[in-house]
Amino acid sequence: MKFTKREKIIFYFCISLVLIMILQQIVFSPLTNKLAGLNQEIQAREISMMKGLRIDGRRDQIIKEYKSYDGYLKIKGSDEEAISEFLREIEKLGRESAVSLLDIKPQSTNKRTIFKEYMIEARAEATMKGVIDFLYRLNNSSLLLKVEKIVLNLKEENSDILKINMLISGIVL
Repeated sequence: MKFTKREKIIFYFCISLVLIMILQQIVFSPLTNKLAGLNQEIQAREISMMKGLRIDGRRDQIIKEYKSYDGYLKIKGSDEEAISEFLREIEKLGRESAVSLLDIKPQSTNKRTIFKEYMIEARAEATMKGVIDFLYRLNNSSLLLKVEKIVLNLKEENSDILKINMLISGIVL
């Protein structure tokens, strides 16, 4: 069967279109997708590098701030060593602020994502001035100590001495 010149042109045109579509699907489309993926990866790395450069530019400031927290990182070792360090600090602060500590008991230990929290129950007696001084010293301690709960009661009706029950938390980074 013979094709006319016009039919041959249409036939070759259709074959060309089919070949172009096949090339598009097999060669060009994967290359385009690969290039797009590489461009995204380059942009992500550029952003990461920019963050790194910003952090590097603030290096001295970060080191200075880290050193300000360095005192809070001094407790190392096991849970028992950390608890004994907290108990020692609480007893020292009690002596310094004229608070008579009657009983100090370690309670639970809670492991958080980046720190451990140690709970300590304390019973004491003191005047209101002594309690305030103790709480101030506890808050400004070189260790991360915080009073979670405090209950104050009069020891006797006509006395200025208070019975104190506290729940203190200590944090180790």
